[in-house]
Amino acid sequence: MPQPDPAARDRRPPQDEVPAAGLHFTLRSLRRTVPQYGRCACFPGRQALPSSKLAPGQTAKAVSHATVEEMWYVTAGAGEIWRSQDGRAEVTLLEPGTCLTIPLGTTFQFRAGTQELRVIAVTVPLWPVDSPDEARFETGRW
Repeated sequence: MPQPDPAARDRRPPQDEVPAAGLHFTLRSLRRTVPQYGRCACFPGRQALPSSKLAPGQTAKAVSHATVEEMWYVTAGAGEIWRSQDGRAEVTLLEPGTCLTIPLGTTFQFRAGTQELRVIAVTVPLWPVDSPDEARFETGRW
């Protein structure tokens, strides 16, 4: 079972990376990249705030997005996220309270450690519900 990289704890993103723009996300994209997904609090057609989870040892498929950026907040569990853009890559420890962004064009992949990982995520701008190609599968780290 994969273990989180202890050195990743020192690479947590600064809090000023969190965007404050309009937010939206749909469960449709989570079904393709995250094997299990949970509840979704939303304003239909305007905004959504879904939660997702990965079982211990589970790894999501690597993706990049065509038009949206994401903001994540870890609510429970532990794991890691790998992000790569413009020749630079990093692994960040995911633990409760971690908040990070995934800028447009970033390839990313995440996995749970020995505990179930629970995350809420939002996108900026609104998720294009008519675009089946928003989440593009990529080659990941794991």
